Amino acid sequence: MPSQDEAEAVNEDDSPPPVPPRAAPQQNSPASAAVPERRVKCVLVGDGADEFERLRPLCYRDADVFLLCYSVVLPSSFRSVTDRWAPEVHRLCPGVPIILVGTQCDLREDVQVLIRLADSQEKPVSGDDARLCARSIGAVTFAECSALTQKNLKEVFDGTILASMQHAEEAAWPRRHTLREKTPDKIKQLSETWWRKLSCIQSFDLQ
Repeated sequence: MPSQDEAEAVNEDDSPPPVPPRAAPQQNSPASAAVPERRVKCVLVGDGADEFERLRPLCYRDADVFLLCYSVVLPSSFRSVTDRWAPEVHRLCPGVPIILVGTQCDLREDVQVLIRLADSQEKPVSGDDARLCARSIGAVTFAECSALTQKNLKEVFDGTILASMQHAEEAAWPRRHTLREKTPDKIKQLSETWWRKLSCIQSFDLQ
């Protein structure tokens, strides 16, 4: 996944939620995940080109969780997590949970990849280094996955959706509580049809 991805959950009746203007051409990949008593449908949208850097924050609006992703065999992408992406998220969306995700873990022991990294005096990003990074940026969790082998892929998205739901519910609770205090006889039970917005930043540096 060599681009910034934003996953947006849509209503259970398949109608899309309001979407802010996009900064770049979109690449949509439908996906879904089951969570307790609900099914969340997501659309992954890629728009992480550097030339749209000033417009990219428009996609962060109302985000409930961020995935900061790097390739375990591209150390420069790992460094970008702390140098670029984490500071940007903390500045623009303070308090929104972050999940650190290492991608392409199937290539960690690939001989050709190891040779290429050695030629550049580099090595794959270790799990220990990633955990230290996760703590330093205040991530709620860390995981490694592979799109090729599907290792941990479902767990990453399930965990992301659950983190999103928890954050959204915590943010909504004070508002609902205030409404109940003001108009207790007029408040109706919230509908089970809902949507959540997920943002995924890919910190790949391909140059």
